[in-house]
Amino acid sequence: MIVICPIAGVGSYLQPFVISKPKALIRVAGKPIIAHTLERIKQVVPQGTTIVFIVGYKKRLLTDYITNLNRMMGEYFHIEFVEQQSCGMVNEKPIFSGVGDAIALAQPFAENKDCFIFFSDRLPLRNYNTLLQECESNKYDGILNVQEVPDPENYGVCEIDENQIVNRLHEKPSNFISKLTIQGAFLIKKSISKKFMEYLNEQAQKPLLPGETHSYVPIIQRLINEGAIIGIHAMKQDMLDFGSLEKFLEGNQKLLQLNPTSDEQIKKLQESGHITHSLIIPPVFLGENVKISSSIIGPYASIGDASELRRCILTNTVIGNNCFLQNFTTDSSILGDYVSLENLIKTRLSIGDDSALINL
Repeated sequence: MIVICPIAGVGSYLQPFVISKPKALIRVAGKPIIAHTLERIKQVVPQGTTIVFIVGYKKRLLTDYITNLNRMMGEYFHIEFVEQQSCGMVNEKPIFSGVGDAIALAQPFAENKDCFIFFSDRLPLRNYNTLLQECESNKYDGILNVQEVPDPENYGVCEIDENQIVNRLHEKPSNFISKLTIQGAFLIKKSISKKFMEYLNEQAQKPLLPGETHSYVPIIQRLINEGAIIGIHAMKQDMLDFGSLEKFLEGNQKLLQLNPTSDEQIKKLQESGHITHSLIIPPVFLGENVKISSSIIGPYASIGDASELRRCILTNTVIGNNCFLQNFTTDSSILGDYVSLENLIKTRLSIGDDSALINL
């Protein structure tokens, strides 16, 4: 089996944070999104498994980080990078022809192999173990990870028969069809992987109208029409969705519930003088060399490495690395790296990297 991860796009829904970095490198609960991704993949595939990353926007930042992270994991994965070329520019940002075309670029590594395809902006809270087990235990040609969601119009939607086999797929339907949506991953077995890649590449040759993209959804539908048996795996655990700033904060909450900075670690920071005259309300994440004084932090606050907070009150908020915050009160905010704020009370702030705001 090979693993394919398309991460070429800009992720404009996460502005302003993607101005300086690709969305996969935005930190949540103390780590970039892609680090949480690889931790989950490592739990379900053997050492030496090939992961093909389809990169594009700010590719050098991605390739350097992923290569170094894999080295820290003991070279657990065999990593390949393939670049997806942009097809134009809008507002000085590259645009790409779609995730279907991105997946097609992995064809040289994928033919006649099981292909596990996942998207880093939607992750299971723990891992994909049950998805892979279900595919192995059934005579499927492929399997889609699915969940019911309240806003199916934003996703690929499935229609299934009485045997839980997919008979119809719809890409972001404008009219209600079903709440059952493709979430984060799917697996194409080697019985149809060659055709899957051929059809994706055939689609990639078709011209696009402005605003259109090439998706993988019609390709899976074509395979179903030709007789492929595509099952579903109804994910029971929570999914982390980083598709908007609001959902980004929800994902931060869930990750902090799963793996917060421990009470023992907080006590050590207090004893060392890194936290003084402050109340820490779990769950929180506190990075390395953080300094906090006369503040109330938490619940659901993530504070990046080497950030300093003085007289702050923060709840449900993500703070990047190397920030300086003084006399700052907020809730439900996201701040990038190297942000300086003073004398401000405001909720729902979104401030990108290398920013300063001093309210005199």
